Amino acid sequence: MMLQPEPELTASAAPAQVEDKEGGVQETGQQQGWIRYFVNVAWNVGSLPIYGGLYVLRGGKTSAEVEAAAEIEKEGNFQRKLAEMEDDDYSDIAALKLIETSGVDRFGRPVVWITGRHIPAVGLDLERIKWYMFSVLHEVAQQREFVIVYYHTEATWEENSPGVRWIRNAYEEIPMHFKQNLKRFLVVHPGIQMRTCMWVLGPWASGGFWDKLEYVDRVEFLWEDIDRSQCLIHKFIEEHDKELETQPLMDYGLYADPMQAAGLPEMSGGNLNYHGVGAGGYLPAGTRY
Repeated sequence: MMLQPEPELTASAAPAQVEDKEGGVQETGQQQGWIRYFVNVAWNVGSLPIYGGLYVLRGGKTSAEVEAAAEIEKEGNFQRKLAEMEDDDYSDIAALKLIETSGVDRFGRPVVWITGRHIPAVGLDLERIKWYMFSVLHEVAQQREFVIVYYHTEATWEENSPGVRWIRNAYEEIPMHFKQNLKRFLVVHPGIQMRTCMWVLGPWASGGFWDKLEYVDRVEFLWEDIDRSQCLIHKFIEEHDKELETQPLMDYGLYADPMQAAGLPEMSGGNLNYHGVGAGGYLPAGTRY
């Protein structure tokens, strides 16, 4: 049986446009259906896009207005928590010297020094540690620009890291004026684990943060931004920095032949033996870094 060709769609077969009483053209039922569809989808998602990158949310507010309201609420909660801290004793955490303020950079901005090795990952309430650090930052950051120097020297993941989730939550609790007033974040003796941690946190940090972040492999490189007389350097940090003169890649788990470093005859063998970060692999004598 032969199939009959379908009839061509003529003007009379097309959906008719209906003129309204004022001579305008009304939308057809099909057009109205599509409009209702997109409106319903946008309503279920919660927003309708409009020009300029803003969004009209349920209740008639734009995304900028909602974000501003959320920031005001965050700031209020932050200030209330700081007020509650006035009746608590944080002398045990202060004694650790994990966060200190001292000196200014070359632009006269105060510097906050954080020492990773002094942060206890176990044994103390991490929530108390977080809010103590916030209180110190608040004294510096509430009305002026500032700089943070973080020493990762000899800090370990097991003993000194509160965890990625803790760091992420702390970052999200920081009020916007903290982030705006922070102008530099210098990480001294970073190592691979520290760089990896910062990379993992990347999706949650604002784009402006990465413009402020700088890795510093040696303490002496700090002096480009902060005068030596203004630097707060603990003795173990100085000693670690001296070790890097002969072991420049020790923060990355690579060590030169210890006999060669001491000026003694090199160890036998000479084959590269790399066992990963912190495992103490040795580089053969004469290897260029």
